[in-house]
Amino acid sequence: MRSTTATGLTPDEIHDYGLAEVARIHAEMRAIIETVEFQSDLQTFFDFIRHDPANYFPNTDDGRAAYLAETCAFVAEMTASLDTYFSVKPKAKLLVECVEPYREKTSNIGLYNRPFRYSDRPGKMYVNLYDMSLMPRSYLEGLAYHEAIPGHHMQIAIAMELESLPEFRKLGGNTAYIESWALYAERLAKEMGFYRNPPSDFGRLAWELLRAARLVVDTGLRHKR
Repeated sequence: MRSTTATGLTPDEIHDYGLAEVARIHAEMRAIIETVEFQSDLQTFFDFIRHDPANYFPNTDDGRAAYLAETCAFVAEMTASLDTYFSVKPKAKLLVECVEPYREKTSNIGLYNRPFRYSDRPGKMYVNLYDMSLMPRSYLEGLAYHEAIPGHHMQIAIAMELESLPEFRKLGGNTAYIESWALYAERLAKEMGFYRNPPSDFGRLAWELLRAARLVVDTGLRHKR
């Protein structure tokens, strides 16, 4: 627990915190449902979002190109907005690409590769478009801000560029810090005025709910048995 969370919290405390976070996120989700005047409960809205054809790009090359273009557009808009919130930005460039065919069947839906400090190789955000039914549009914005800007690329690329840090801190990392920064970046984007349509904001909360549920499930299985 100490290694993974970098805190002194007990499993029971983390379990209870997770339950409280799930309740908070569910409340924010219900507020969105009221905003769009959807006359049903939370689970039904989850099912609607999951199965709504309008929430997916076609499972074709054109659909994949459209998903990639929309991701790039959000990353570009966010990059242009950084000066209002950040005084330090990464020098390394960032590219957004599809996961390569040789690993797309086993890869995550999104991931980030750090730049190489001793060359001009940029950082890369990858999206896995092998099966478009696994890539709802409502999750697209949150994924972009988590993996790219102001998420992993901001934190990891800047850390690698800080001359005052020893090598092990530039090239290593603590999961609790790295992933918490990316989760913070998702929420910061909301404060910056992004997620302008309710489905995207609901998708942001769905990403956050995944992390909160992990706290409950992991401690429930391993500690509470």
